[in-house]
Amino acid sequence: MDFAKKRKVDKECREFNKDWMSKYFSHKSARKQYVCCAMKNQKKFEEVSLSRRTVARRIEAMGENLTSQLKGHVLSFQLFSLALDESTDIDDTAQLLIFVRGISENFEITEELLSMESMKGTTTGKDYFECVQNAMHTMQLPWQKLSSVTTDGCPSLTGKKVGLLKRLGDHVAEVDCTRELIFLHCIIHQEVLCKSVLNMKHVVDPVVKVVNFIRARGLNHRQFIKLLEDCDSEHSDVLYHTAVRWLSLGKVLRRVWDLKKEILLFLEIKGKDAEHPQLRNSEWLADMAF
Repeated sequence: MDFAKKRKVDKECREFNKDWMSKYFSHKSARKQYVCCAMKNQKKFEEVSLSRRTVARRIEAMGENLTSQLKGHVLSFQLFSLALDESTDIDDTAQLLIFVRGISENFEITEELLSMESMKGTTTGKDYFECVQNAMHTMQLPWQKLSSVTTDGCPSLTGKKVGLLKRLGDHVAEVDCTRELIFLHCIIHQEVLCKSVLNMKHVVDPVVKVVNFIRARGLNHRQFIKLLEDCDSEHSDVLYHTAVRWLSLGKVLRRVWDLKKEILLFLEIKGKDAEHPQLRNSEWLADMAF
């Protein structure tokens, strides 16, 4: 581009910028309005309180709103079922989770957490029944529309004489003698039972032993992570396996399989490779891969 053309383009750019600025920002009233709006928005943000009480009130308001929405859905239920699961938190308090699944006349299905009941005393079938009864009364769920209940195999839930399912069945029969509850076993817990039938102890135990050797000691763990970084490994660490979170077993086995070369190298450096001969056994590795 020669000098004359460049000067012409620069002149056109200056004229465009001048027209654009004069159109949007040169007018005093428009500029003043823009500044005032910005200051108001800034002031509103500064006035927002983030104290603990404010956050607590907002969480409570959100919870009340969700509860009211669920109560609205409950009124349209033609039939509904419950799913129950109990677990103990870090304070050794049993928490009973109650989920509801209902269907309306228009075949609209709603699945929500109905209630979480804290059980600080005993956890008998009677205690479970009282928690379910309280949750259904709070949400105004009619017993006549309860069709099925899903639980795991806990004796307090499935006991034939004083378990929760027995008490629920008897209560529904008292309300409507023509109805009979359908009791289902949680499909996830069925998978746990299937896993327990498989003979995987000879695979799982050596893997858990290796993982514990690496992660149980802080020095070993740091050195292993540094080794993975030096080797440009795809993964940055090995995973723990816990019996409660049994679904993690597959992820742990997969991770150890992917890092078997790095793990062997680390054991050789530590002089512990003789204590884990399975990692060099082709038959054991084949079972692990399966």
